[in-house]
Parts: sequence; C-alpha cells; structure tokens
Amino acid sequence: MNPPRWLRLARALIGLAVLSGALSGCASLPTEPQAAADQTTAAQLFVQQAQQVRAVVNWQATGRMAIRTEQTGGSVSFDWRQRQNTTALVLNAPLNQGTLTLTGTPDLMRIEDSSGQSRITQTPDQTLTRLTGWHIPIRALPDWIRALPHTSSAQTLFNEQGQLIRLHDEGWTLHYSGYRPALAPGLMMPTEITAEHRDIHLRMIIDQWQALPSS
Repeated sequence: MNPPRWLRLARALIGLAVLSGALSGCASLPTEPQAAADQTTAAQLFVQQAQQVRAVVNWQATGRMAIRTEQTGGSVSFDWRQRQNTTALVLNAPLNQGTLTLTGTPDLMRIEDSSGQSRITQTPDQTLTRLTGWHIPIRALPDWIRALPHTSSAQTLFNEQGQLIRLHDEGWTLHYSGYRPALAPGLMMPTEITAEHRDIHLRMIIDQWQALPSS
C-alpha cells in the first residue's frame, strides 16, 4: 500500500538530501571558542544573562537547519515563533519541496503539511521521527536554541563573557560558536549551534532574532 500523501510530503520535506557534500560540510563540527579559565566566575555571569533571556517569553528566530545521520540527511529553513510555552515552528524545504508547521506545546502539538493535512500528537518528538526519519528534540529546543540548559543535570562550559560554548544535556552535546546582540539591550543570542546525539548531527544557523509583542 502506498503511504498517504501527508507522509510522502513530510518525508520529502525533511528527508530531502540536497547536495550531500554541502550538507556534510554544513553539519561538521565548528571550532570551539576558548573556554574561560575561571568557570565559577563565568557561570555567575551566565546566570545573570540567563535570567534576562528567560524574561523574554515571546520571541522569534529565523534561520537554517541541516541534519545528517547514517541513513539520511537534508536541510530546511525555519521560522520559530515562541509565545511563552506555545510554539509555532515552520520548516521549509528548498526547491519548493514542501512545508511542515508545528503548533502547540510539547504535550499537545499539531503537525500540518503544505497541503493542509494534519495530525495532533502528544509526543511531537516521536511523531516527527516516525514521519520524517529525523529526530528533532522539540521539547528541549526552545531552551537550547537560546543557549539555556533544559535540565538541572546538564553539564556546561562557558567563555570569558559567561556565554555557553558547550552543553551536555539529555544525551546531546551542543556547541555554540557565535553570538550577536539581540532581543533586548545587553543580551547576546546564539547565531550558530551544532548538536550531536549518537549518529545524529544537527546544525542550526540563526540569521535573525526578534522579540515579539505580547499579543
């Protein structure tokens, strides 16, 4: 039996291997910035900034995402809008291959394709993996994309400015190799993130950050 059109479009979107050589370069591990000699002082600086980042509860990030595994690879552009605990994430494949829109909270999310077919899931991570072959940690990403640990047991490494440059969290290792001023005066937000988990290599380039109005 042929898979439903919804499933074919989802796989075409995320599983599209566009220029595999370019993708492997995009997903390669960048050079890690210099770590602070005094991690205790750097951690104190980080706590101050993290409080400011968390205070911006409505935000938007746009950019590009590439993933590589042993079986597949692909790339998409993304538009992430977060309003407190509610996510609206749009993934666009190149060459008009399709769009996926994820809307809701980590516990209840609607996933819709560009033809309007959708499903509601209480486990968006697992649903995305089943539909596309990509494992994207939807529950943790709102923190990770802002250079914040998701769990209290996370292991961290900071630079002299108190910015996160390496994070071990929920079995993933993340590297942060660039920051720029964004969202609010004095805040520095990530511009490049590489995440690894077993055979999964995920890279995100954030081209723009923007604070959103409350309504």
